[in-house]
Amino acid sequence: MTANAEGVIYAASENGDLISYIPSLDERTIYPQMGYGASGDLTFYQQELYMATTDNSLVKLDPENPDNNEVVIDFSNSGASIFGIVSTVEDCQVKTYAISGGASAQVYQIDWDNLEFNFVCTLPRSVYGGTSAFEFLASDNPIAIDSIFIDQQGCDQAINNVTISATSANPGPLNFAIDEGNFGLDSIFTDLSLDRHIVDIIDGRGCEYRDSFEVLAGGIENIMISAEPTVCGQENGIISITAESLDTDLSIYIDNEIRVDGLADDLAVGEYRYRLEDTRGCVDSGIVTIDSLPSAELASITLDETNCGLANGSIHIEYEPTDMISNYTIQGNTNSTGIFPMIGPGEYQILVEDINGCQYAELVELEDTGENCDLYIPNVFSPNNDNINDRFKIYSEYDIVIDQFRIYDRWGNLVFTQENKSIASDDFGWDGLFQGEEVVLGIYSYHIQLSINGNSISRSGSVKVSR
Repeated sequence: MTANAEGVIYAASENGDLISYIPSLDERTIYPQMGYGASGDLTFYQQELYMATTDNSLVKLDPENPDNNEVVIDFSNSGASIFGIVSTVEDCQVKTYAISGGASAQVYQIDWDNLEFNFVCTLPRSVYGGTSAFEFLASDNPIAIDSIFIDQQGCDQAINNVTISATSANPGPLNFAIDEGNFGLDSIFTDLSLDRHIVDIIDGRGCEYRDSFEVLAGGIENIMISAEPTVCGQENGIISITAESLDTDLSIYIDNEIRVDGLADDLAVGEYRYRLEDTRGCVDSGIVTIDSLPSAELASITLDETNCGLANGSIHIEYEPTDMISNYTIQGNTNSTGIFPMIGPGEYQILVEDINGCQYAELVELEDTGENCDLYIPNVFSPNNDNINDRFKIYSEYDIVIDQFRIYDRWGNLVFTQENKSIASDDFGWDGLFQGEEVVLGIYSYHIQLSINGNSISRSGSVKVSR
């Protein structure tokens, strides 16, 4: 068993188990298997943990990562089985000794520089382990600084008082000196400058220890402010503030509201005042501006009307700046050009998305011309059953449905009628018969009614019957 400079106790078993215990917290830690069994003692040297093992070796342990455990000294050539291992202070130096078991214990000193062991003496006693009253300090240095407390008063012009707490493995009082000044028993130093200072300590046996500490300027420092702009015209701007203060109780206010984590979100475009304050009265304040990311705007919409109520129109929409636009969408059809051909008449919602994920919407109506349906109505036909121009009908590249088709003779008598018929039908049109008989050759008038996209269109004219 051993303890480190922080007072943590370590114990190991011959099965390779290792545990630690912190008395002040009543906290126990069980580490992974060490891979080596303990023959007796553990010790610390320069803050590293070492164990005397059942295979007669000295092993440096890494409790958190046992795969890193390392044999540093093999005692098999000593002719003795090492049982105890202990570190202590002699002449202001840390020394480590290995002790064998048996009726007459052999003592060896560890040469850490060369990782060797040298015989010291034989004790005519049975020894079951080794310990030192000052082992917890000897694990690092005979003199150890426990704490350096810097009491600063004021803000920009700080008054700096420093209290040093230290202990030694040796008996007797400790003497302190700052910046190579005179030694004294007083460990409190006042009015130190803002600088790095050297502290020297001498214990009752003349052992010396040197360390340093820095007195920093008071105030709030290392202030980092970031402002993220709003996106898509929403109130989603963000202000984040971090800072350092010698006072751990630092309050951060943004827009007159305290922010525990220095973060304010859901902000609109505008100016926001911030204020940082610690309990010593140090204050820093200023203004942060939340801007908005640029948004895209409609540049143009070009509509090519449909003809004959068919899907032969087009929509071309463009937002600027063009390099901000990701895509355009109409009825699930998405592209990056904004050009949508072969569109039928009707009302359409156009969705536009930019590179920031912002969406815009435009509502357009694509109308039909109701004209120029490419209708061809001949002015003569010859119903003589030669399969050439035998029927009077309407021709178009589109499949148009005729609502009403009527033929009249020269006296206004109705000689033919047809309704709700596609011009592509085989039986569409007039075959030149009236009540099953051929009509008299001559001129006849016609009236045609058709609907395109809900619009009624009429055509009237005359046709000549010729055989």
